[in-house]
Amino acid sequence: MKYLLPPYMNAFPSNIGVNWKQAHAHTIWAYRGKITASPRTMENFTAALSHINDILFPTSKYPFYFLTPHAQQNINGQHQMPETQLPEHPVVFLHPKAAAAKGLTENSPAVLWNETAEIAVTVCLTETVPEDIILCPHGESRSSSLNRLTVSQSTDMGEVRTGAPGVALYDVTVDIRPQLERETPSFYQ
Repeated sequence: MKYLLPPYMNAFPSNIGVNWKQAHAHTIWAYRGKITASPRTMENFTAALSHINDILFPTSKYPFYFLTPHAQQNINGQHQMPETQLPEHPVVFLHPKAAAAKGLTENSPAVLWNETAEIAVTVCLTETVPEDIILCPHGESRSSSLNRLTVSQSTDMGEVRTGAPGVALYDVTVDIRPQLERETPSFYQ
């Protein structure tokens, strides 16, 4: 515990993932080389978990996890193609059984949606994606921003790490349906 007291506290780099001032204020504890939550933090954490089930897990309304992984060999500022060669709409990959259940086929236009947005996409079928996941590698296209599907939800423990609430950017559930002829998703309106 002595390492969390001044002058040691200020000697730790702040970028290792622990807000040492919060640790010193007994939000988190260090004990035998491990960092654990204090009883007060656990109370707050348990209260935060009471509403998380609808956010983290697919429901009948939004039955798919939506993942947008980035290529490991590139950084976010790098793009694979010139904008003129990008597809009109993002290409999403889903399992053939999931697609059939939704009335979708290879290369069919579809609408990806949740409570925050609707986005036009093009369907690509692959058995390498689990049936409850829709995958869109980094979402590059000329017309849509996949970030519109991100629900504005605070992280459960953001204040412990940063001293301020954070936004849960990666827990997104969605549904998908065929795009009707002449339909324009609300994203464009």
